[in-house]
Amino acid sequence: ARTRLDEVLAADIESDASIAAHLQGRTFDLMLLGDVLEHLRAPAEALERLLPHLEDEGRILVSVPNVAAWTVRAELLAGRFEYDRSGILDETHLRFFTRPSIVRLVEGAGLEVLRVERNPHVVRALKRVVVGLLDAGVVGRSADGPGDAPDPLALMRSWPYQGYLEAVRPLEDALARLAPELLSFQHVVVARKPPRPRR
Repeated sequence: ARTRLDEVLAADIESDASIAAHLQGRTFDLMLLGDVLEHLRAPAEALERLLPHLEDEGRILVSVPNVAAWTVRAELLAGRFEYDRSGILDETHLRFFTRPSIVRLVEGAGLEVLRVERNPHVVRALKRVVVGLLDAGVVGRSADGPGDAPDPLALMRSWPYQGYLEAVRPLEDALARLAPELLSFQHVVVARKPPRPRR
C-alpha cells in the first residue's frame, strides 16, 4: 500500500493503544470500512473507538456481507452451514449481519444513517461457475501459463462480465431494491457523525 498511497497507518482498530499511537488525535472527513466489521471480535467497540477521529458531520461508509441472502437461507433449509474461502460465509468472518442488524450497530455507535445501499445477489450466486470457467480458460484468462499467479482482474475484463454490467446488472439492481434482505449480497451503510448542537 505504501507504494501507491501518500500515507499508510498500520493501526489495529481493536486496540485503544494502537489507535491512540497511530492516529494521535487526527480527524478525518471520511472513513471507509469495506468488509471489515465482520472480521472483528467486537465491531461495535471498534466503530466507537474510531468515531472520535471522525470530524463533525464527517461521513462513514460501512459494507458488510448479508447473511440473510437467499443462498444462505436455502443452504440452512437443506441443513447446511458451511464456511467458504470467500463470500458471505468466508471462513475468516467472526460476525454476521443482516440489514437491520448493521443499521442498529451503526446507529448504536451514535451515527446518523443517511442511506442503505445494496450489492445484488442474483447473478452473483453463479460466481463459482464463472470462476471455474475462468480457470479452465473458457472465459477470459485467469493466468498466463502454468504456475503463473491468477489475474485478479480477469473476471472484470472478460466479455461475459462486461455484458453483465451493461444488460443484466441494472435489472438485478431493480430486483434487489424490491427485496433487499433476500436479494442482496452486501449491505452498504452511509452514515455521518451528527453535528454538535450549537447555541
